Amino acid sequence: MVLLSFLGASVALLAVGLFVLYDGASTLLSAEHPTIGTMRLFGGDIWAGWTMIAALGYSAVPPVVLRRMKAPLAKSVHEKVLHADAAMNKADWMTGPAAIAGVLGVGFGL
Repeated sequence: MVLLSFLGASVALLAVGLFVLYDGASTLLSAEHPTIGTMRLFGGDIWAGWTMIAALGYSAVPPVVLRRMKAPLAKSVHEKVLHADAAMNKADWMTGPAAIAGVLGVGFGL
């Protein structure tokens, strides 16, 4: 039964991966450029990228704090699961600045 669930999960991940690959390749080959519009905030129009950057920066802070708390503890108690979770927290906070760079790249027209 466990093997069937692993097979089902792997087929689902393969399908999603192939869809993302197809979508990205077709967008790249057709030379489509994404746009980030404006939004009305506090009575004025602002570029929506600024709110995206603020949200991404805000969401990158907790994983940094959690990783710094978990990594030394995992090492001292020799806990592999806690170490893996600390590594995932590192990966989580690293996606924030990468996404910010992507939003800025779209803003500059890259």
